[in-house]
Amino acid sequence: MSVIAEFTIPTEEFALSQAFAAIPNMAVEIERMVAHPASRFLPYLWVCGGTTTTVERELRDHRRRSR
Repeated sequence: MSVIAEFTIPTEEFALSQAFAAIPNMAVEIERMVAHPASRFLPYLWVCGGTTTTVERELRDHRRRSR
C-alpha cells in the first residue's frame, strides 16, 4: 500500500525561509529519497526560478548565519 500526500507550507513557516527570501521568484519542491533506510530522511529539493549559483550561495550563507 502506498500513500502520497501533497501539501504547501507557507514560506515563513519553512525552515529555510530566510535563505529563500532573497530569491522571491523561486519555487521549491521537496521529495523523500527512498533509497535510504526507513530510519533516515534525506530530502531531495527541486528548485525553479533561481540560478544554481544563487541558490547555493543563499543556502551556504544561511548555514553560516544559523551557527
